[in-house]
Amino acid sequence: MIGFKERVFEVLEKYGDKAYLLLKTILEVSREYSYQGRSRYGDFDYRGIVLKLKASGLDYNPSSLLRILEEYGLIETSYRSSNQHWWKVTNIQELEKALREYEGLDEGLDDPEVLLIKLQVQSLDLYGIKRILEKMLKKNRLTEIDRRRFRKIVFEDLELLVKVLKRAIEYEDYLESEINAMREVLTIATLIAKKMGQPAIARSLEIIKAVAIEPEP
Repeated sequence: MIGFKERVFEVLEKYGDKAYLLLKTILEVSREYSYQGRSRYGDFDYRGIVLKLKASGLDYNPSSLLRILEEYGLIETSYRSSNQHWWKVTNIQELEKALREYEGLDEGLDDPEVLLIKLQVQSLDLYGIKRILEKMLKKNRLTEIDRRRFRKIVFEDLELLVKVLKRAIEYEDYLESEINAMREVLTIATLIAKKMGQPAIARSLEIIKAVAIEPEP
C-alpha cells in the first residue's frame, strides 16, 4: 500500500475542495475534542463534523466522503451505535503534515517554537480549567470558596494562558485549534466575572483577549 501522505494527496486530487475542507475539519474537531477531554470513543464523531461544517457555512452530508476516507485508510471507525459514529485518524501527525504541505505551509512544521507552544498549551490543562469554570457559570449563586478559586485561576492560570496565547498568535496558521481553545476559556472567565458583579475584571479579560488576538497596527 502507498504511504499515508501519498494517500492523502490522492484523495485531494480526486475529490478536490470538499476533501480538503473535510480533512481540515476532522483535524480541527479532533484537536478540540482532545483539549476538551472528549476523546473517549475516538478522535471525532459525525455530529461534531457536521456542526463544524455548518459553522463554516457548509451545509452538506459528509457521509459518503467519510466512507471514502475510511476506504483509503486515513480514518477508521472506533465506535458505532444506533445514534453515534466515531472515528480515529490512523495517523493524525502525518495528516497534519500532509495538509500543511498541500497548503504550502510545511516549512513551519518542524519549527521548535511551534512545538514548544503546543507543549505549553498541553501543560495548561485547559480541559480542567474549563470544567471548573463551566461549573461556576452554571451555579445560581457563587460561594466564597468559588470566588477565591476564581481569583486564583485569574491571577495564576489565566496569566500563564495569556502569555502562551500571545506567542501562539504569531503562529496562527499552525496553532488554530490551540488558540480557539484558549480563547474559549477566557470567554467563560469573562462571563463569570460579569456574573459575580465584577465588571472591571470582566472588562479587563475582554481587553486581554482582544489584545492577544488582534495584530498590532
